Amino acid sequence: MKRILSLLALLTFTQVKAQDYLKLQTFKLDNGFTVYLLPDKNATATFGAVAVNAGAKNDPADATGLAHYLEHLLFKGTTQMGTIDYAKEKPFLDSITIYYQQMGKTTDPAQRQRLTALINNQSLGASKYGLPTEFHTLVSSIGGTGINAFTQEDMTVFHNTFPGEQMEKWLDLYAERFTNPVFRSFQSELEVVYEEKNRGSDNFGQSLIELLNKHLYPNHPYGTQTTIGTSEHLKNPPIDRIYEFYNSYYVANNMALFLVGNFDPEKTIPLIKEKFAKLRTGTVPKFTDVPPYKFTKTEVSNIRITPIKLDIIGFKTIPNGHPDEVPLEVCNKLLFNESETGLLNKLQQDGKLLQAFSFSFHQHDDGADLILLIPKIIGESFGKAEKYAFAELAKLSSGDFPDEFLQRVKSEMIKNYKREMEDPQSRGFKLFGVFNSGKDWNYVTSYPQEVDKITKQDIMRIAAKYYGGYHYAIHSSTGFPHKDHLDKPGFKPALNDQNAKSIYAQKFEKTPNASTAPKFLDFKNDQKQIDLGKQNQLLAVKNNYNDIASLKIKYYVGKEKIPNLDLAVMILKESSVKGMTLADFKKALAELNCTVDFEAEEDFFTIDINGDEKNINAALVLTKNLLNNPEASPAAEKNMKENVDAAYKQEQKDPATMGRVLMNYGRYQENSEYKKRPPLAAVKQLKSEDLLKLIKEAVTYSASFHYCGNIDFTSVAEGIKSNYLLSEKGHAMLTYHEPKAISKPLIYIVDDNQARQNQVYFSVICNTYNPAEDAKLSLLGQYMGGAFSGIILQEIREFRSLAYSAGGGFHKPSEQNKPLLFTSFVGCQADKTNESIEVMMNLLQDLPKHPDRMDPFKTYVVSSISTDYPAPRSHSEVVEELQLKGFRVDPKINEYNTVNTVTFEEMYAYYEQNFKGKPIVITVYGDKSKVDLEKLKKIGDVVELKMEDIATY
Repeated sequence: MKRILSLLALLTFTQVKAQDYLKLQTFKLDNGFTVYLLPDKNATATFGAVAVNAGAKNDPADATGLAHYLEHLLFKGTTQMGTIDYAKEKPFLDSITIYYQQMGKTTDPAQRQRLTALINNQSLGASKYGLPTEFHTLVSSIGGTGINAFTQEDMTVFHNTFPGEQMEKWLDLYAERFTNPVFRSFQSELEVVYEEKNRGSDNFGQSLIELLNKHLYPNHPYGTQTTIGTSEHLKNPPIDRIYEFYNSYYVANNMALFLVGNFDPEKTIPLIKEKFAKLRTGTVPKFTDVPPYKFTKTEVSNIRITPIKLDIIGFKTIPNGHPDEVPLEVCNKLLFNESETGLLNKLQQDGKLLQAFSFSFHQHDDGADLILLIPKIIGESFGKAEKYAFAELAKLSSGDFPDEFLQRVKSEMIKNYKREMEDPQSRGFKLFGVFNSGKDWNYVTSYPQEVDKITKQDIMRIAAKYYGGYHYAIHSSTGFPHKDHLDKPGFKPALNDQNAKSIYAQKFEKTPNASTAPKFLDFKNDQKQIDLGKQNQLLAVKNNYNDIASLKIKYYVGKEKIPNLDLAVMILKESSVKGMTLADFKKALAELNCTVDFEAEEDFFTIDINGDEKNINAALVLTKNLLNNPEASPAAEKNMKENVDAAYKQEQKDPATMGRVLMNYGRYQENSEYKKRPPLAAVKQLKSEDLLKLIKEAVTYSASFHYCGNIDFTSVAEGIKSNYLLSEKGHAMLTYHEPKAISKPLIYIVDDNQARQNQVYFSVICNTYNPAEDAKLSLLGQYMGGAFSGIILQEIREFRSLAYSAGGGFHKPSEQNKPLLFTSFVGCQADKTNESIEVMMNLLQDLPKHPDRMDPFKTYVVSSISTDYPAPRSHSEVVEELQLKGFRVDPKINEYNTVNTVTFEEMYAYYEQNFKGKPIVITVYGDKSKVDLEKLKKIGDVVELKMEDIATY
């Protein structure tokens, strides 16, 4: 084996070039606006963002949620964008501001109802002029994807990905959005924020985080208020104070631009100076520093809000950028890591805990590090679970761990850092932290060296300093969190004519789009395809970033052909080569700085090996030995059964998940994946040795080997043939699942009176998929479900505020001669269910006609093709999947060549021929008491079900 490793090391056919993609250019404009440029010629698109150093902590204590609500409103346009006539719109908007000010001064229900009606009347007047989704439409028109924003405690960021060739237009749009913004659609967007709060209420994790913050930061806004704000403050939104917040914090000297990816910095810098020089400078209010809170005793909260027992231990530690940040991270990785060699990992492997994790919770002003423990379901107390964890923590402070263990963990951290930095968006998020913390880029790029310097003495010092003494713990038993109740508003929807265009949009569209060179998959030349014999093949792609290789093996069989293969994988993950302990097997992999993961997909059993490219072959040999002679650890079987038990319980307590379970049942009924899985009683009868036989069966099938790295590909193929058992059973295929055919509308409903949001899905079986019509299909998909530019989100969210999330899209079948499937979704407050269904049904059954919207969608489809090009590590899998679907060339070539010739009439005819008039399956999971079933019966047959009807438990 050593000879082969030496050979592979010598046959590296190209050295990874200097890390040009990490060379940052940064400067400030005269107005104080900071610019970060990180060009990468290997990227296929550009990730762009604008950030402001202000977030939820800057909210006034008596008006929480302002920063987050402002984030929403900064998508609504300016005095020039998002309006057809601002002069006529402004009086209505001014009146709305005045009425909201009056509402905040009264608690009288009658007076508030009167003011709400007045606000609604003015909102209807303003809606005649407002175009609240125009910004999104314009960004999409240049191929922008992933258009989004987020508000954290310390900062707010607006971002998306776009073709670098469209840089000038993108910069113009982002500069315009922060120039004289107008907070239009205020009333409807407020209701959208309510829906976002409802969604958080249904997630027990949100309640845990809020409770955790409250105790970790009792004197700081991190803990005294929440990002989304209180229900009381949301009901009394002060528009004037939101403008004050904007004017105070959204100034050039408190903001920054980030560009990461494929663009020309020399051409871009003059454009940045031209576009963003107009942003005003201002004096940023100084945040009142709050001394970090220190525990004077151990505090414990005993609550009941989680589906299973859960214990979170919080230690007060450090803020972002602290000198102890890297050694503390190493401490956490000694506790829990990807190679599963951590001290907490071992507690799980030994069957002492069901699960155990460690992670950091560092923010700008203060921070904490957390240990999360899930005790065994039966017979394990919180105290016993914590005793195990604290015994492991004590090993760190006493130095009771081998030096080589520390070295292995450091090597893994450096490897993971290199992988993370391959992605332009990940690099962008690192830059956000640089801007917010005031550190320089060297703080990020020197991370491997800083990790490598950490010694055992550093770990002992850090562990004793932060993991000893007083702390905070949450002991949560099974139960339900408190959920605020928000009633459906009584206002009328503000329906806008979105076919009109603002002055800004008209000027924007007259500026010619830059030519975006499409990048198509070349099945023959983009990757090396080597026949390994016996129906096995190697598909290899060069890695242009680092010396971390990946090898993914996809056996041509999955849980569709081998039931319970997913449970067998759970056992395999806690198995070792016969004659080795599990700890020794994990250690052997870690010494190679490699990880191996297993997954049972529907049609594939996959093995994912990642690590130092010089050691990939040795990791492959270890993996082969495991597959040939697996032996489950003593605790593996029991751990598997308890984890399945826990997963089933968590599923039933999560409305979002149960909504998808019901949707799956409505689509496939008894053939739903949730119905075909084994019930818990059957799982408990399974034995490790029988499940491992399923693994041995799986590896008798042929496989594809997907390699990304820098070792000579021929040598990789020889290493596989020499050191891996190749089989020749079966062939690659994708299973097609036939949806249950229906002749009339059907409505399935499952009651959950604890849910604040009802999860509503609509499924339509369309006509047979024809790849030759991909251009029409893409245009129709964008027209209907293209985020804020699409009909569904505009009608459901923007105009009627019925949901925070709504959308829809087509799903192409795995076989070309099978029908298309369309699915749309609304997550709405329970008492909005009937109206949401009515609006969606009207849209699907009689799609509105807006011919003027076609051109931006065409430009989007053309421009976004380059941003869809897969990253190197996933490239060969994308090609293989397309080939399995019958394609011999990239189907986007045909789409690109034909999309501009499609007329609106042709696209609409495609909808009428393939979609319109098809019966629809509607599934509703949530609070049935707020739903008018008699109205639903007028749409179709209503079938009431229980949880056990739609899934096995």
